[in-house]
Amino acid sequence: MIQHAPIVPLTARRLVTIDLIGDLDAELGEALAQSLDALTCQGECEVLVNFKRVVGIDAAGLADAARAIAQKRLAGWPISASVSRRDRRVRSLLTSSRIPFDELPGALPNARHIMIARHAP
Repeated sequence: MIQHAPIVPLTARRLVTIDLIGDLDAELGEALAQSLDALTCQGECEVLVNFKRVVGIDAAGLADAARAIAQKRLAGWPISASVSRRDRRVRSLLTSSRIPFDELPGALPNARHIMIARHAP
């Protein structure tokens, strides 16, 4: 049975979840930075960057993601990251890059979702 979720106006949805999917390389890191900049124009919101579906990480992508998140945190944004408990490699890379992360539930019903996927050839 399909349950219909109530439609909440965009102005009422304060939480925005950005799901990163695939390989975190320079291209995906830049797409994350551009998405965060686009959210700046839409007004105040809370942002959760979800690293749970990241498969591979390279240095350029990690640096771009860390820079984008740090810039928004320094500007006063309520922004955090979420990572899987089982993926120790991603957790250690985020920790070494000083990206603070939480272990939050996977589905947040009242959040707007943005999915950014990148799969290396």
